[in-house]
Amino acid sequence: VTQLQARSADGVFAPGRGRHTKTVTGIAVDPMNKTVISCSLDGKIKFWEFVTGNLLAEIDWAPMVAITGCRYHAANDLMAFACDDHTIRVVDVETRQTIREFGGCRGAINDFCFSNDGRWVVAASQDGVVRVWDLPTSHLIDAIRLERPCTALAFSATGEYLAAASEGELGVNIW
Repeated sequence: VTQLQARSADGVFAPGRGRHTKTVTGIAVDPMNKTVISCSLDGKIKFWEFVTGNLLAEIDWAPMVAITGCRYHAANDLMAFACDDHTIRVVDVETRQTIREFGGCRGAINDFCFSNDGRWVVAASQDGVVRVWDLPTSHLIDAIRLERPCTALAFSATGEYLAAASEGELGVNIW
């Protein structure tokens, strides 16, 4: 349910307009330094022109959800957004359209990431489960139940290992 904000009569947002109304929870810059993308607890994703700071476009998911974080995958120009309704939504930065929505988490999303090749989205939630979704098919392909909720995730540089830290533990699990 993506809605792009209407622009003014001449097709552009007025300079200095469009700031977030609640805390900014994520920000990314495209590899060409053309666009800055920000998200906020106000439920909005904003696309800003890098050089001028002018608002180019906006996706508004409010009041349905607040956005709690984002991750950018430069190779496929996709952004994943964690939302307070325990979903992850993936947006194509080029078209500014939502292309996937992954649900099933039974608690707040603590951390999430793309696999190095951009094929998977991995999320750890407060319910103690790490979930792996296949981006091309939208299928949940794995779920790993942990004794304690995972608080941080990262793939190795080669993409063959996933590291995870768990709540209250001093070590890191490697899969």
